Amino acid sequence: MPKTCQILLFSATFPDVVRKYSVKFAPNANQIALKTEELSVEGIKQFMLDCKNEQEKFDVLVRLYELLTIGQSIIFCQRRETADQIAARMMSEGHQVSSLHGAKDAKERDQIIDDFRDGKSKVLITTNVIARGIDILQVNMVVNYDMPLLHESNKVDIATYLHRIGRTGRFGRKGISVNFVHNTFTWQLIESIERELSVVIVKVPTADIDEMDKVSSNIRFNYCLLTR
Repeated sequence: MPKTCQILLFSATFPDVVRKYSVKFAPNANQIALKTEELSVEGIKQFMLDCKNEQEKFDVLVRLYELLTIGQSIIFCQRRETADQIAARMMSEGHQVSSLHGAKDAKERDQIIDDFRDGKSKVLITTNVIARGIDILQVNMVVNYDMPLLHESNKVDIATYLHRIGRTGRFGRKGISVNFVHNTFTWQLIESIERELSVVIVKVPTADIDEMDKVSSNIRFNYCLLTR
């Protein structure tokens, strides 16, 4: 590239590995950065579903299917095996969903993304492979079936969390994120997010189906308000 070329680099988050890399090709660059507490997406209403165990997470997800298909939804899992298992179980119960992760070949991944972008599929179950850089305006809900963790640690990955929920509420639109918690560890992850981002994640009880239906209706009502 010519020495007169202007270089600009944009990212929702700047982990150390990206910062070190950027210095190599843009040394002494001017930097504009938001404070950590300004990174949370204001247009996204954040909820957490309090489940009893791993099995109930799936049961609750199935009960939320009608809500997930109001527009389009992305369900994030930590492992590709989990994404495939959930997709297979939901499809066996008659629900239309798609699964996407890095183990699928490039042609298949492109087709799945194209179908989702075109609205041919409403619910996409995936790993972090599309947590960044995918803009689909119709996505109005993101579900963290598994909370994102930093590599080889038990700490929540705040940057990935922001990128994940940022798949909804694109370009000034409104959206909803739903986080599944089921034990002390996942509760601690939610508390870490609330502290780091200075946000309140609204608890949704799932102890009985009547209460769950009531809260689902409230979420649907909130969604209608958010999308006006």
